[in-house]
Amino acid sequence: MAQSQLVENLLGALDVMLSRSTGMKRMDLTPKGFWNSFYGLLITALVDMIALSLSHPTVVSRMGDAAPEKFYFVFGNLTAALVGYASAMLALFLLCRDESEARGFPTSLAVHNWASPVISIAILPIIFITELTRTQGQTGVLETFLMISIIAALIVAGIRILRISLLLTPGRASAYFAITTLVSLSISQGLESIMGL
Repeated sequence: MAQSQLVENLLGALDVMLSRSTGMKRMDLTPKGFWNSFYGLLITALVDMIALSLSHPTVVSRMGDAAPEKFYFVFGNLTAALVGYASAMLALFLLCRDESEARGFPTSLAVHNWASPVISIAILPIIFITELTRTQGQTGVLETFLMISIIAALIVAGIRILRISLLLTPGRASAYFAITTLVSLSISQGLESIMGL
């Protein structure tokens, strides 16, 4: 895939998350583009590896000798996140029972795949700042504010992706987002618990 098309896909996904439906026109949503969208998940994994590596010292300080080794911590969390994401997309596929929604599912999946690295790249500096302030003993209000802001932004962006990519009403998009998020969190958190992360 050409670098210019990669950038356009990422910017298109960002536009959709900012509620600009014109972002769909920037993305390659052809059959070939659909398969290329899975490169987005690879980019996400690479960015998340950095984020997890940054947060590992905090886990060690909190869990002590019971803390998992960095390699296991990073790849265990990545595995849990991937399975959770796949479960959410499966739930979305099952929710798309209307004919027009079923036809639009591959497009929505492609948009989700490209939105994933955009989110990870945006969150990485916040994680870095949070970990930096934690090491300097300045946790508290800033960390709480950043976490609430991230969660709020993810909810808004997720609903917009569903609304625009599947042409849903805001209410239906919100319901689909709530269900898929619940599935994703249940699966990923369950796996993390089983793996001792």
